[in-house]
Amino acid sequence: MATGGDGEDGDSQLSVTATRHPYWHNFVAGNVGGILGLSVAYPFDTVKVRLQTKPVYTGMSNCFVRMVREEGVRSLYRGLASPVFGYGLINAVVFGTYGSTCTAIRDYHHSQDEQRKHAQHQTTTTTTNNNTPHTTPPTPQQQRNIATAAGLGYHELAFAGGVGGFAQSFVRAPVERIKTVMQTTKNPDGSCFYRSSISCIRTLVRTEGISGGLFRGLPATIYREVPSYAMYYPTYEICKKLLTPEGSESPGPMRMALAGGFAGTLNWLPPIYCIDVIKSRMQAAGPGVYASMWDCAKKSYAESGMYVFFKGLTPALARAAPLHSFIFVGYELTGKF
Repeated sequence: MATGGDGEDGDSQLSVTATRHPYWHNFVAGNVGGILGLSVAYPFDTVKVRLQTKPVYTGMSNCFVRMVREEGVRSLYRGLASPVFGYGLINAVVFGTYGSTCTAIRDYHHSQDEQRKHAQHQTTTTTTNNNTPHTTPPTPQQQRNIATAAGLGYHELAFAGGVGGFAQSFVRAPVERIKTVMQTTKNPDGSCFYRSSISCIRTLVRTEGISGGLFRGLPATIYREVPSYAMYYPTYEICKKLLTPEGSESPGPMRMALAGGFAGTLNWLPPIYCIDVIKSRMQAAGPGVYASMWDCAKKSYAESGMYVFFKGLTPALARAAPLHSFIFVGYELTGKF
């Protein structure tokens, strides 16, 4: 992705993630990337959520071994139906919104640039006393418009990412609420408490309503997703640009995977991860346990100390690299068609 000062040469560095595609194109590409990423990382997500919400495990390996021994291998995939149908949509919404926002910003800069050119044509050429033409230099704002005409600055990519993160939060919150409940509830014999994700949805809506049943943890989801995606896309574009061979317009799939894996891993580091812990604990808890994010944070700290906000970080990071590598490779390659 070209930065604000890259000039015309930066145009060739614009990636599929911010090039001018219709919303449906970004939507489909994001869907493909999301499903590919999910297919390789779900067991790590289950272990992450268990560690975040259950104080009975000593670490990632202990959680893996105990779940397989006590509940069977299938326990690692509980609740998979919800993200299978939901994560593709989540990534489709965030990539689609991100791409559309980037297009809107570029269109705005283009219109400003056209106005500047028109104004210069009308007013910047004046005649001095000796009839020598004199051209008024462009203002700092005009210089900025010239610089961004070929691409977007990283601060603008961050803004577009934040908008995408906010938009997809309203899809992600109910998907992850269902997934978390499925991952953390079980019968005394270790079997799954709910017959299916549909059964879980029906029970939650019947007992807690739509707001409490499906959208619990929405504020925490928004607080996590907006800064997360504001950092996610610029990081990917920086890494991708550094990994692009000289003379090439974009890196190959392996280098895209490295860029996506790094961006995704950085995206899960604290303090963003600490918000994810609060979200998971709120979504796994019964009605009335936590009144708000702050209430959840205070009670969690009182129960387990500061360490509680870092539980599950190891599987989260182990999951992040393959997940986001597949997401971006799937998205970029699909976007080329």
